[in-house]
Amino acid sequence: MTRRLASRRNEVGARWAPGDNPHLARAGGQRRLGRILPFVALTLLLGCKELGIEAEPAPTSSGPTTELTDPNLKHWQVAGAGASISGKEAAIGPPPTGRESPLARPVIYQVAAAAPGPTAPSPPITVTGSDKVMVNFVGADVHEVISSVLGDMLKLNYSIDPKVQGTVTFRTMSPIPKSDLLGLLEDMLALAGAAMVPQDGGYNIIPLDQASKVPPILESVGGRIGFDPGFGIHIIPVHFASPDSLKAVAEPMLPPGRLLFIDAPHHLLMYVGTSTEADDIADLIATLDVDPMAGKSFAMFPVR
Repeated sequence: MTRRLASRRNEVGARWAPGDNPHLARAGGQRRLGRILPFVALTLLLGCKELGIEAEPAPTSSGPTTELTDPNLKHWQVAGAGASISGKEAAIGPPPTGRESPLARPVIYQVAAAAPGPTAPSPPITVTGSDKVMVNFVGADVHEVISSVLGDMLKLNYSIDPKVQGTVTFRTMSPIPKSDLLGLLEDMLALAGAAMVPQDGGYNIIPLDQASKVPPILESVGGRIGFDPGFGIHIIPVHFASPDSLKAVAEPMLPPGRLLFIDAPHHLLMYVGTSTEADDIADLIATLDVDPMAGKSFAMFPVR
């Protein structure tokens, strides 16, 4: 029995060696934790500063903040001392709970009226009465312009070559006769590199270079200089001057891609281009094609 008790004491002594007191170990751990906590707190503070997290400033009662008193803010207005304010205008809302309202006096925010919606675009062609029209195409597709003028307004048949492409601006500042639409459309197409060739009571819209190769013959009747709308050969009669001399004067003034031919046996000039251009060439020819003996008299005397 004595031997068993001695062995038990030896086991306990081996388990609890000097310096292994649990109370002393707990006190040492607390001291180490006390030294680590300041470093942990400093690390957290530095992390918050890097992330841009700042503490909310303490509430003050010194008056409205800069955001509420900035005169550059839209619809900003502060009621005067003697101004009367209705309950609806002054009711900005209850002050924040837990602190005093930053407003020293009521601030009224007037909401602007809603902006009007987009207006409907005006029609490209407007009939103003007395058989006159207004035209307003701005950056419009050339196919849309042809369809509106030839199809919708003039009720004419037409065809468009797929090679005819582009956008045009075609406007009139005052009403024009409806009969002038064809001439204006022809000029607009010429600027866009297209030609309006008459065909079976309608018009075929083709590239300008293609129209110059196979132009139809267009001439006026009744003896008056005038041409039907369309790209083609316009015949201009010459009465007094030499067709060769008239061609030499008129040819430098022709637009690019236009041609001027001479029919000497019949005393004619043939212009390949639009009707509007043909009218201008005919006016030039008429100015130069004059009778040099008009208004003059002469006599013949025999020579002996």
